[in-house]
Amino acid sequence: TEARYRRFTKALNEFEGWAARLRADFGAPAASFVIGHRLVEVDIDEAAGRLARLLEEEHADVLTVYDDHGNYGHPDHVQVHRVGVRAAELAGTPRVYEATMNRDAILRSIRERSDLLEALDEAERPQIDEDTDMGSPEAIITHALDISEFVGTKRDAMRAHASQIADTNFFLKYFLSSQSAIL
Repeated sequence: TEARYRRFTKALNEFEGWAARLRADFGAPAASFVIGHRLVEVDIDEAAGRLARLLEEEHADVLTVYDDHGNYGHPDHVQVHRVGVRAAELAGTPRVYEATMNRDAILRSIRERSDLLEALDEAERPQIDEDTDMGSPEAIITHALDISEFVGTKRDAMRAHASQIADTNFFLKYFLSSQSAIL
């Protein structure tokens, strides 16, 4: 509806204002807010307060965040979890869903493609097992989404983060292909 669109536009403008302030605080040019800066450096309570106001304005009853270890330990993803959980508490948002990856499915896929592992140098092999912080065990996952139609978009987004992930990354190269969507 038109009213919902206006509220969304207002929220987006508020976020853009906050992002501009962060750019100024970090001395970054306007076009490079994400590059070279870390969400982990943002004050949790300040960020959560801003997000809580948006959740209240939208009367949100659901918020999605990363799992408590940021899917694979990325500090900014862990901070998204912290900020989101705190914002939901402040706003009284009743449901917070944690986005994760099915670690068991990833391990099964890797084992099924052991031929790929054998061809790699030890340093190139993924360091994942049942005890790693990557993803979550299948037994604790309560909801699942089929994202196979978005794998190409996900792969392109990851490639756009060239400073964080190389084209030779095992998961990007072998498991985020159009033929296999395991994430």
